[in-house]
Amino acid sequence: MTRRVKIASALAIALALVAVTAGSVARAGSGAAGASGENGCKLNGQGTELKHVIYLQFDNTHLFRDRSNFASDLEQMPHLMNFLRDNGTLSDNEHTILISHTAGGILSSLTGLYPDRHGQAVSNSYGYFRPNGSVGFSSSFKYWTDTTDGGNPATTPPTPSADTSFNMVTGDSGSPKNTPAPWVPWARAGCDVGNVSTANAVLENNNAVTFAAGPTTLAAAASIGDTNIKVGNVSGFAAGMAITIDTGANAEPATIMAVGTAGALGSGITLTGPLANNHANGVPVYGPTATDPTGDMTKVFGAGSSEWQEGRDSQIAPFASAERAKALTDFVGITIHCGLNGGICNKSPHAKPDMLPDEPPGGYNGLGLFGALYVNPAITGGSAVVNDTAGNPITDPFGHPGFPGFDGMPANVTLGYVAQMQEAGVPVTFGYISDAHDNHQNAFPAPPDPNGVFPHASGPGQSDYVATLKSYDDAFAAFFDRLKKDGINQHNTLFVVTADENDHFAGGVSNDGTWSHTYCNLDTSTSCPANQIGEVNANLRSLLPSPTTQPAFSVHSDSAPTVYMNGNPAPTNPGLRQLERDTAAAQALDPYVSSQKTPIALYLADKVGEKALHMQTADPQRTPSFTLFANPDYFLTAGTAVGQPAGTPSKFNCPNSANQAFVCVDYHFAWSHGDATDDIGRTWLGIAGPGVRQLGQTSSIWTDHTDIQPTMLSLAGLSDDYTPDGRVISQVLTNGALSQAMREHEAALTQLGTVYKEINAPFGPLSFDVLNASTRALSSGTSIDDSTYSAITSRITSLTNDRDALAAKMRDVLNNAAFGGPVPTTSQIYDLANQGNTILTRANQLGVGYSP
Repeated sequence: MTRRVKIASALAIALALVAVTAGSVARAGSGAAGASGENGCKLNGQGTELKHVIYLQFDNTHLFRDRSNFASDLEQMPHLMNFLRDNGTLSDNEHTILISHTAGGILSSLTGLYPDRHGQAVSNSYGYFRPNGSVGFSSSFKYWTDTTDGGNPATTPPTPSADTSFNMVTGDSGSPKNTPAPWVPWARAGCDVGNVSTANAVLENNNAVTFAAGPTTLAAAASIGDTNIKVGNVSGFAAGMAITIDTGANAEPATIMAVGTAGALGSGITLTGPLANNHANGVPVYGPTATDPTGDMTKVFGAGSSEWQEGRDSQIAPFASAERAKALTDFVGITIHCGLNGGICNKSPHAKPDMLPDEPPGGYNGLGLFGALYVNPAITGGSAVVNDTAGNPITDPFGHPGFPGFDGMPANVTLGYVAQMQEAGVPVTFGYISDAHDNHQNAFPAPPDPNGVFPHASGPGQSDYVATLKSYDDAFAAFFDRLKKDGINQHNTLFVVTADENDHFAGGVSNDGTWSHTYCNLDTSTSCPANQIGEVNANLRSLLPSPTTQPAFSVHSDSAPTVYMNGNPAPTNPGLRQLERDTAAAQALDPYVSSQKTPIALYLADKVGEKALHMQTADPQRTPSFTLFANPDYFLTAGTAVGQPAGTPSKFNCPNSANQAFVCVDYHFAWSHGDATDDIGRTWLGIAGPGVRQLGQTSSIWTDHTDIQPTMLSLAGLSDDYTPDGRVISQVLTNGALSQAMREHEAALTQLGTVYKEINAPFGPLSFDVLNASTRALSSGTSIDDSTYSAITSRITSLTNDRDALAAKMRDVLNNAAFGGPVPTTSQIYDLANQGNTILTRANQLGVGYSP
């Protein structure tokens, strides 16, 4: 699965990279960077003196093998794996959070917070209840200060925001506020902080305007004199609406007389008058526009600015064109948050305010460079182009220098940017690397594949997958060699490398890496080819009894779908309870498991269980009615059929409209995550640098993503202005890198840290005891007797409240010991750990009696 939300159909077309003259490209490895950066950045931990920090976050990249006969991802990147093993610690017992998706995992790594405190409990998008009880959806990927819903000022009358909370929201102060940003501790220390495709620390969209309708495209060419146009989508268009057809000099205004159906063969949109111009198939059609107050171009650059105008022009440009991609390439994905005294921003006229009013303790006002258009010249000495690790210019699919798109960040691209930033005196860098197991050919913003084949998933041992991993390994070899020549190495640099989460591979068996990239219709068949690849797409509604009589609900489609019942009823609502029972009983055919139908659910959790799993944020509008943690072979949706009674389930094209199915294997996607299974939740963490023990590869230290950020800050001699959920991973630090309190109470604090994770981590044992009990509760009862549900959820609530109170005490002790503050006696620390063991015993007793 890619960094972005799974899309309905695969995009495609070969990349057309335009050559850029070598004279205009910055030279790789052009000299050692200033050790303290542009602004006197000082990073001095306990017994360590760092000059550089390099953090790399892989998307779904695996240390363990997905099939025993094929080497794992890291095994096929020996330059990276051996660097971490030989120079530090490579833990294979690192864990992500729930729901285990890219956004949530990365944001917990960056902030040291569980999802309930950073806001992204459901990702990579999430549902929220509108004030009228209906359900809206929002992307998790937004710039740090964006809100959940900005409304739509272009409609008549303007549509108000249905949820004004920050996308990144925390309730630490007692009221919802913007989550503290991860670059602030480094910037306050005077360090410039480079971000390469890092979730929500970069601009995530080029939005300048909103649309009353559209933009869509012409589904067929239109000629002078026509009074009817065929469009790809009619949603939002209405009689009397003023629209615009086409762009640039050929743009033409028109007014709608009547709205029919979409498509080249549909009845289209009838106009009040004839067209004055010819318009090609595929040109944009859109309704009235208005400035988007929450769009990144508006918020960062201001309405009417040249950057804002470029963003607007890209929004209305033809789909999959160079013009459509231009603002994304120029402004999205690449950012430098400058150090407290201005840093590299002082050398650029394009620096913009980087303001965080809610940042503790009293707000933060900094500067930033947003977008490759401004970052590239700042880090290359004036060139518009940055090279990848092989010396090739980094461009979008149309040859324009800059950000290639979030699915266009393979190792050579991200590492090229990171190295260039470090060489330019940006001493702290965070980079994201796209997954290797999906073939991203023709991925957005490139034109789609007319044959619909690419992008698609690749299976273990498949030739394109192996070739991609070889290119990643080559990139790391070049990267480490380049840094070594620059004087950037494990003796003066903290290297931290991890993956957002692991994956479950939905596929059969292959002995030679050949996989069947075909659809498999499970409405008409009970088996697929032995080497089939692909998630089992299933419409959840079709698996429930009497779909049209079910209560109105929406689903965030996923292998761990969240369900939102209209009206946001209480957990004890009879209609909701019956929907939960029906979901628990649902069965479908999973060809990788059996030729007979089997249950789709592994676990279920409603709002009571979700609180224990850190899935309730400071925005109550986005808490799901319940979450279905399914067999991870599945990708579950809840589409409804057009023109049918409410609740009638829709079918998937399998592969086309003539061969539709409620349950269908789609080869385009095969790597599932989100679920509460070990093959998804357990991942890896590599740390090397001053103050880090050389333990090689180890399974002995249980950690999760919240532990990364406090460990990094501890090694740098910095701290947060809030208490993170994570702990400093003392077991991987040298004695000299530990604080005095951590050395004095080492054994007691180590035991406390272990128990703290067991009771508080989403993938810890308490969470699974809660999941077992919650599943039993939601599956139980009838409309007449729901006493089992009431009894179990009452115990979960009591356990969660006691856990939260104890975990807060433990968290304070662990953080005070690491960063300064009152620390109890050794016996008092052991007493806290013993209290944690008592909580674990209660949880185990609660969870006994049900296991999937």
